[in-house]
Amino acid sequence: MQDDICDDGRVTDALPDFTRLPDLALRTLGGAVIWADDEAFAEQDNLINPSPAAFQPATFGHKGQVYDGWETRRRREPGHDQAIVRLGVAGVIRGVVVDTAWLKGNYPPEVSIAAIEVGGYPRDLA
Repeated sequence: MQDDICDDGRVTDALPDFTRLPDLALRTLGGAVIWADDEAFAEQDNLINPSPAAFQPATFGHKGQVYDGWETRRRREPGHDQAIVRLGVAGVIRGVVVDTAWLKGNYPPEVSIAAIEVGGYPRDLA
């Protein structure tokens, strides 16, 4: 790990080295969230938003308060919330950032990540 300067000017050593590598899921590279089982409170596309988390009170959309993360309804029965993220470019996944900064009391105790390589995608544009 190496010291980083946060957006607000604080210096932190909390960011792992993999965060300096290219983001393979960026929309500008063709990345997308192609499926999610729940978008009750916030859009699935927020899963790959590279911007730092922010909260703006009293900003309302068609689903209520606008959030910049992916927030699902609280689960009352066993199960998991799931999403499928298509990477925009091929590469080796060295890490995944799961930011729960604004999910006060409503965050997952753990996450699980699985990956699969699908032949023919992404296409070689060379």
